Amino acid sequence: MVETAVVGVPRVAVLGPVELRGPDGPVPVRSARQRRLLAALALHADRPVDVEVLADLVWDSTAPADPAGALQTNVARLRRLLPAGVGIETGARSYRLRLAAEDLDAAAFQASLTRAAGEPDPARRLALLDAALALWRGRPFAELDHPESAPEVARLAELHRGAQEQRAAALL
Repeated sequence: MVETAVVGVPRVAVLGPVELRGPDGPVPVRSARQRRLLAALALHADRPVDVEVLADLVWDSTAPADPAGALQTNVARLRRLLPAGVGIETGARSYRLRLAAEDLDAAAFQASLTRAAGEPDPARRLALLDAALALWRGRPFAELDHPESAPEVARLAELHRGAQEQRAAALL
């Protein structure tokens, strides 16, 4: 009997359109700016992100007259939506998304692939790969069409292709 790979439901999902999930299911983030802000913070998960960098990611070329104030407002609104265990810390001129690694789908995806690579049992390896691939819902960081997100999007896409190949090999 093969144990199934258990991957919890991440609270912040960026492997496709941005999603926020609470204990009772999806939490609607209706504002496009707040979704971009969440994606930008997740791109730099657990690291402080300078206000200017965030403003560029969130507004691109149409930044407001007072980016720091506009960010502060959007951060405050986004904080109200965050489930327990996920938070946004304020620094001197920065913000940091605080969450456990397993609460970000991109990190959970990579961790499952790492476990699968070290799994000698083909059936268990397949279960881990299936669990990882189940997290994938489309282009990573779909809300961030920005040059700064391109390297991470490309890295995750390459991991996804590799996972699909590994799954095909595991089926053999």
